[in-house]
Amino acid sequence: MKNILVGIDFGEASKRALDHARTLAGHFEGALHLLCIVQDPFSLPWAPAAPHEALASLIGGMKKDAAAHLEQLMTQEDRRRFRATLVTRVGKPADEILAYAREHAISLIVMGKDGHGSPIAAATIGSVAQAVARDAPCPILIVPAA
Repeated sequence: MKNILVGIDFGEASKRALDHARTLAGHFEGALHLLCIVQDPFSLPWAPAAPHEALASLIGGMKKDAAAHLEQLMTQEDRRRFRATLVTRVGKPADEILAYAREHAISLIVMGKDGHGSPIAAATIGSVAQAVARDAPCPILIVPAA
């Protein structure tokens, strides 16, 4: 468990996932990678009707907010202890998590079970955690919110 990736969406489940990842990283002396994905507004159905500059500005603000929230999740001491890397990317969450895992030789992905959406949506579309689990290049630990 040299590199542990934690998918962060700032929900309760991802906070619990981070707690589990800290424990594992401490036990295995692994490095933590915290990754927050900002949904690409250009991929949304209403994007063609929006001014390009407005969407670009929206992305910048969302990335800045996400980065600030990521920094609040770990103290400087924890960042040193776990050799933490805090990353914000723009795109489709499952695709970006999988790409990051492959790019950085991730040993374990830890994610919260998001629980968003209806059971029908989860069965037909699948949650982010399910999509990552299907194609993950390494083991994945899915942590429930409660």
